Amino acid sequence: MIALFLFTGANQQVFGQSETGTQDSAKVEQVVEDSTGSDREDNSFLESKVDYNAEDSMIIDMQQQKAYLYGNAIVTYEDLKLEADYIEIDFNSNLVMAKGLPDSTGEVKGKPLFTEKGQQYEAGQMTYNFKTKKGKIKDALTQQGDGYIHGQDIKKENDNIFFIKNGRYTTCNKEDPHFYILASKLKVINNEKIVTGPANMWVSDIPTPLAIPFGFFPNKRGRQSGVMIPSYGFSPERGYFLQNGGLYFGISDNFDASIRGDIYSNLSWSTNTRINYKKRYKRKGSFDFQYTDAKDGDPETTDFTRRESFFVKWNHSQDPKAYPNSDFRATVNFGSTDFYQNTFNSEIRNVVRNDFASNISYTKNFANSPFNLTFNGSHSQNSRQESVTATLPQATLTMSRIFPFKRKVRVGSEKWYERIGFSYSTDMKNTVTTSASEFNLPNIEDRMRYGVRHSIPISTSIKAGHFTFSPNININEVWQFQTIRKQYDPELENNVRQDTLQEFRRFGNYSASMGLATKLYGMYSFGENNKVEAVRHTFTPNVSLQFTPDFSSSESGYFEEYQVDSLGNTQQYSVFEGGIYGAPNQNQRAVINFDLQNNVEMKYKSENDSGDVEFKKAPILEMLSANWNYDLLSDSLNWSPVNLQLRTTIAKIINLRGDLRLDPYALNENGQRINEFQWDENQRPFRMTQGSVNVGFQFQSSNVKNRSTDKGTEAEKEDVENNPDAYVNFNIPWRLSVNYNFQVRKTGNRTSQINSVNFNGEVNLTENWRISFRSGYDIENKQLNITSFDVYRDLHCWQIRFNIIPFGSRQSYNFNIGVKAPMLQDLKLQRKRSWFDNQ
Repeated sequence: MIALFLFTGANQQVFGQSETGTQDSAKVEQVVEDSTGSDREDNSFLESKVDYNAEDSMIIDMQQQKAYLYGNAIVTYEDLKLEADYIEIDFNSNLVMAKGLPDSTGEVKGKPLFTEKGQQYEAGQMTYNFKTKKGKIKDALTQQGDGYIHGQDIKKENDNIFFIKNGRYTTCNKEDPHFYILASKLKVINNEKIVTGPANMWVSDIPTPLAIPFGFFPNKRGRQSGVMIPSYGFSPERGYFLQNGGLYFGISDNFDASIRGDIYSNLSWSTNTRINYKKRYKRKGSFDFQYTDAKDGDPETTDFTRRESFFVKWNHSQDPKAYPNSDFRATVNFGSTDFYQNTFNSEIRNVVRNDFASNISYTKNFANSPFNLTFNGSHSQNSRQESVTATLPQATLTMSRIFPFKRKVRVGSEKWYERIGFSYSTDMKNTVTTSASEFNLPNIEDRMRYGVRHSIPISTSIKAGHFTFSPNININEVWQFQTIRKQYDPELENNVRQDTLQEFRRFGNYSASMGLATKLYGMYSFGENNKVEAVRHTFTPNVSLQFTPDFSSSESGYFEEYQVDSLGNTQQYSVFEGGIYGAPNQNQRAVINFDLQNNVEMKYKSENDSGDVEFKKAPILEMLSANWNYDLLSDSLNWSPVNLQLRTTIAKIINLRGDLRLDPYALNENGQRINEFQWDENQRPFRMTQGSVNVGFQFQSSNVKNRSTDKGTEAEKEDVENNPDAYVNFNIPWRLSVNYNFQVRKTGNRTSQINSVNFNGEVNLTENWRISFRSGYDIENKQLNITSFDVYRDLHCWQIRFNIIPFGSRQSYNFNIGVKAPMLQDLKLQRKRSWFDNQ
């Protein structure tokens, strides 16, 4: 190891050097006197030590005060680091020069790599002054934010400002980029901006007509606020347009927001506001509000239409570590039922959806107690039926099951009464169901139903050999704030006027039941030499008796009578009819319930990776059940229909679901259920009233790669999670999903059915080509569902996206070729035709 110390006058300046390889490892120290005496300028003094070393060789010229470093040379000074195959240091002028050296083939190796404050520069040659911190770089490459700058000559003015001659700016990370913006002059301000003079775009080293008088490129790292440039075009239906333009607010790593909009020359417009928030180990979520004002036709004509619609999305989740005893979650999807049919840029998966639901909940668990409290708000709507049901608010206080008779210190076996337990719950809610068009009317409170219900279930279980006996009692108390009154009115069509009274009334009811259950097993063995060792059948029968008393006596006050016709005939009704928790039972019931559960699975041999044989289980029938009941006190139609359900998975690929509803009673000529068995009338045991079969399967390549986002930054992973449709997943080479759905329903003499198949999939044609599709066929109506194709081509730093819906009501296409990087995302070519232009 060789060390050099330079002392000048009363000031001391230290330069340290180390050398590895074949050089002598002995340490050598020398003092070199200043040959210039007191006339030497103060600019020659450095404030910190300069360290340098080389693997190959090093020459120290004491007379000229220079050092020559060869082979993987490194020089460090404060936060500066310079690496090259050849470095020359001039201690007199505080200059360092670095360059690469040719190898035996003449190729230059070890070109300079300059690092300062985390910023790196690759160069053909560079010169740097330690004192002034200025430098000159030739044939340099540096990364600025999401972009790269190639410069023929770079002048480093200070730590933050660079001037570049004949510079190329690009987001392509290739040494020879596929495209770049060429400018004769560039000014780079680190972590702020890049400013260019006149520039034009080059693709594959070929100039294009795309030129600008000046350029401005932000190069700050992290989230930055700015303008989102809209795309432009022409729609035959709505005229010229600007789409997806707006503002982005990169407030912090925990919070950002964007406002986008579309505007058409016929004055149609839409807006989309999105807010994302995240606090690590606390919470995360997003909020979207979309509004569309769609106009079609000439306002001066009768065929002019205007449709205003909106949609709100809110997703919020809480990290369990933040508040262990409480949880707050929200999933909101609420808006106009025809929003996705009217909006300009709707996704296919939303267009075909008919149901939207929302739920907001807050749960509080009280530590060291059996109680927990839940506040809930929910909503559901059907775009086809245009109905909306909202429940807000709903509060539930529950007490988990406790065993009051259980001994704290048990001696001997457990007594039967120790298994007696009860729980408690109070539920309070307000619900309204109406059409979407009337949801915001001022008199919506007239449709509200609200009340409070208290429930106390008491139960126990008693083991008797292979049987389990389970008696229980359920006690309910209901508070209602609305009741009804019915009166005879001959002027009305049905002769009945019904009024809703705002008053507080209560009713109580109870029911009791007892059940008997067991499990039966059947086993069939195939022998040790078979791959399938055995098949086991588990049969679980359950019989229970449920009793509900009659609460319609006049003493209860729950029921009243009203006149139904001019003859004076009366009929009994409950004042709680239509209440949110129903009405008291009007007829005494004693029902025997039958429930049969079946499960079939096999045990087979399988070899693991090491070749050892191990036994595994696989389901043959996950569930095959049958349930029905018999009413002991009914004077007719005592047997209920039999419900059959089937669920299983075949080879971990095919999911099979089915259900069947079989009625033992026949119908008369008017399609009404009569008290005559189907066997007696038609010599068949049952009459099918409802059935469905759903078969779904998915095939995909077994060669599934790890997700590329696993190696990405947290911000990249979050962006993929929030915008899944903006990314293409090449990790699955191919995938195909098919779902067949058949449903039939018979109501009286009328039969309706659904018979359709839906399928979607994706395939990588090559490493950079990917095609996905979505379609379906309505077998009943003999027509295709909405069909779409997506084609994606990865061009390294560019990408091509092509989406087409070739036929149907949403026929449209969208072709886009552009730069991947967000910095230059507006550098693109787009052609599109919207679905509403075909109407």
